[in-house]
Amino acid sequence: MSLAGTTARMLARFGRGMVLQRRIGKTEAFTSATRLGKESAYKPTELVGLVQQGDLKVIIGPDLGAIAAPLKKPDRILIDGIAYTIQGAIPRYAGAVVDGYELWVRGG
Repeated sequence: MSLAGTTARMLARFGRGMVLQRRIGKTEAFTSATRLGKESAYKPTELVGLVQQGDLKVIIGPDLGAIAAPLKKPDRILIDGIAYTIQGAIPRYAGAVVDGYELWVRGG
């Protein structure tokens, strides 16, 4: 089994539907893409820099649908219908291939 697709396999087993959103201009309309994701809370030892208690870490696959990379503030993700603002996104690599993204989100 290769490393490529590791994130996709993990999300297929443990992930659930989440909606990525990017505002269209200065309107109240959004471009949306439903993707599998897996959220978790930051551990106390990870609360460094600008990461705050209550922030979440979300893992999503490499396909962002209608939302073009890079994901950044003020893009958001809906988890169980609750909007979280993306504070940052780091690509996850398997070799030279982007295998997914780790998002740092705040809100709720």
